[in-house]
Amino acid sequence: MSQDFPATADEKSYPSALSVLFNKFIDFSVLDNNLSLYFFTKKELNYHLSLQYAYLTQAILKTKYNEFAIKNIHPKPNYPIFYPFYLWKKTDYNYYQICNIFACLKRSNHFREIKTFFEKLRY
Repeated sequence: MSQDFPATADEKSYPSALSVLFNKFIDFSVLDNNLSLYFFTKKELNYHLSLQYAYLTQAILKTKYNEFAIKNIHPKPNYPIFYPFYLWKKTDYNYYQICNIFACLKRSNHFREIKTFFEKLRY
């Protein structure tokens, strides 16, 4: 980045590069269980805390309400889950596993149980 054009979280008609970076950092930290990246991003979000920017707000909400990774040998990204913050991760597991950045919370052989887990969440 240049000194002449510092990165900001200001969004006009498109998301700012910094907002996109924060969202991807949260995604990568959850998928790889990388606590240092997660806490770094969370700290940086506090410096740019502004709910007037949509994509930046999305990154803030991912940290507040938890983003989850659904792990399975055959990810099914088109399966309907009505929770806004989840990712699919391809693994060598024959079962489904739901994890957030801190712990794995549910393991099941049936997708309907995974869907029920998300239906019970409140945000």
